[in-house]
Amino acid sequence: MRTGARRGPIVQAHSDTIAEIVFSPTGGVAASIGLDKSVQFWDATTTRALGHPISGGTGRHLAAAFTADGSVLRTFGDSRDLRDIPVAPEMVAAAVCSRAGRTLTETEWHRYFPGLPYADPCEPRQDS
Repeated sequence: MRTGARRGPIVQAHSDTIAEIVFSPTGGVAASIGLDKSVQFWDATTTRALGHPISGGTGRHLAAAFTADGSVLRTFGDSRDLRDIPVAPEMVAAAVCSRAGRTLTETEWHRYFPGLPYADPCEPRQDS
């Protein structure tokens, strides 16, 4: 690959300037943080968006870093808040179940995880 070669449509996920793009320790996942208060995860190999942008927080994201094990993305914003966004599948499932107070319906699952077969994220796994 040539340095500086255009790889994909990362900018299309944000409605404002991208503040930073960071890569997970394994290099398989990238995250872009925008001044529009959103975070978008990407497959670093295909540049395909992973899910929808995550919005929230009280201010714009200015900096981000993955934890050493790649399980959490930490963002820091202009409102001086440090925010942890789970990335590891089991942490994401726990966060979804905790916030919703219930499992996701099949309709909700397909809206947020298009193309993936339905799996109850709140059901305990036999392999965990």
